[in-house]
Amino acid sequence: MATSGAAAWQKYFRGKGDIQTRLKKESEVYDISSKTKLSYKLPVGTEVTYLKSSAYDSKAAISVKKGRSYISVRVPFDNIAKPGVKSSGASSLKPQAFGVSDSVKYSIDDYTKLISNNIEERKDLSPELKVYLKALVDHSAEKITDSKLSKIYNEVSSDLPLNDIKKDFGEVIGPIAIFKKKLFANKKITLSTRAKVQVPLRPNEPLMDYAIIDGDQTYIISAKSGETTNVVKPKDIIDLIGKKDKTLKKWKNSKEKFIR
Repeated sequence: MATSGAAAWQKYFRGKGDIQTRLKKESEVYDISSKTKLSYKLPVGTEVTYLKSSAYDSKAAISVKKGRSYISVRVPFDNIAKPGVKSSGASSLKPQAFGVSDSVKYSIDDYTKLISNNIEERKDLSPELKVYLKALVDHSAEKITDSKLSKIYNEVSSDLPLNDIKKDFGEVIGPIAIFKKKLFANKKITLSTRAKVQVPLRPNEPLMDYAIIDGDQTYIISAKSGETTNVVKPKDIIDLIGKKDKTLKKWKNSKEKFIR
């Protein structure tokens, strides 16, 4: 479960001075002194500086740019992205890095919640990356529009590892999009409400990034991005066939064919 409120302040903000971060949600704005609500909101992704405090306050003091100058106001503390370090090549965006267990078959709602919570809790991701990854999850779940996602991207894009997002985080949001955007529909496949998501233990499992399990039917998905992909090895196909008794029985005595 994601840490929030006073516990999050103790863990991420206490004693660390002013902290540059971003808003992870659209936020009401309050006067810095009286805490009365002001007439405007700050959009998700807005760059802010959390102003150091000796105690937790649910309406956190921040500095934010308005026009050519900076002003001090307050926003709900839980709308501020938790600080992290700048993302690097060592910061994995594979599903296994977001708390997913290979021994669990997740409902899509449980899977989505797990990913969202882990994005927020990870300390090796920058605030900008956390904001955008969460936006991608929400977009895949049909919670925000294309234009909203584009707006968030434009706000934080200069600080994003785009290649890693496309290559690795696409595997994370793939199951969400399959369920919520009904990506199987063009294959005339309708998933039941009991369908589950399962992710393998290894991030480099051959021919499998995740599986959708619906009753006795399992759909193995190997997600790809870009115009080029890795070569599919015959051994991987044979090993995959060997995992399913019915499929193995059908093909084990067949002869290979060479196609030029």
